[in-house]
Amino acid sequence: MSAITIMDYLAQHAEQTPDRVALICVDRKQRTPWTYHALYQRSLWVAGHIQSKGKAGDRALILMDSGIDYVASFFACQYLGITAIPSFPPESTKEQHIARTVGIAEDSEAALVLTTKRFGDTVQTMVDQTSKSVMVVVDTLDESIRTVEKHTATENEISFLQYTSGSTAKPKGVMVSHKNLIANEIAIAESLDTSTEDVFVSWLPLFHDMGLIGGLLQPLFTGFPLVLASPRYFMEKPIRWLE
Repeated sequence: MSAITIMDYLAQHAEQTPDRVALICVDRKQRTPWTYHALYQRSLWVAGHIQSKGKAGDRALILMDSGIDYVASFFACQYLGITAIPSFPPESTKEQHIARTVGIAEDSEAALVLTTKRFGDTVQTMVDQTSKSVMVVVDTLDESIRTVEKHTATENEISFLQYTSGSTAKPKGVMVSHKNLIANEIAIAESLDTSTEDVFVSWLPLFHDMGLIGGLLQPLFTGFPLVLASPRYFMEKPIRWLE
């Protein structure tokens, strides 16, 4: 069966090279490696917990720091046919910080808002101002494994919405289909001549097109390791990027 979604490519790597390291998440405390098999299973675990709260065609706003929860949440959406909306948590509960995210949630009619307990209170304040969004705190879900049915996607279905910054006008969502995304990954792989022997290191935010499409998804598309740090981790001490 041919691969249509980026999740299909992750599934292929998990089947063919399950023990190869796909992702290394770096923070102040540790460096945590994730094999293709482990990353795929983590994504299915998230999918199993959110499937009762959203269906194929729904939208899910992702508001959390870069890390395994962000990556697994994005891939869980791909597996379920839910349109992901990569974004970032409001800086505080102040109205000017909340307004942008509320605007995105309302414009996209997001059924789900996926976050972590670190941002739970702030995100809940935002969700309370929306008409139909439900918050799910990913890192507080129980460890049970639930049966989950994969959505059979077509290449023209929307993989994710890429929202503009909103610095000059209200944020606007750009629709990126599975076909658009895979064509982009093929073009990047060809122009950079990537191979399974490469290693990427990135601190770029996952809501940014370069951070997501080039930084995260290109390694997982081609099949080489990514060392992923959060923008905050990099900005605190930029030398960490080179180290």
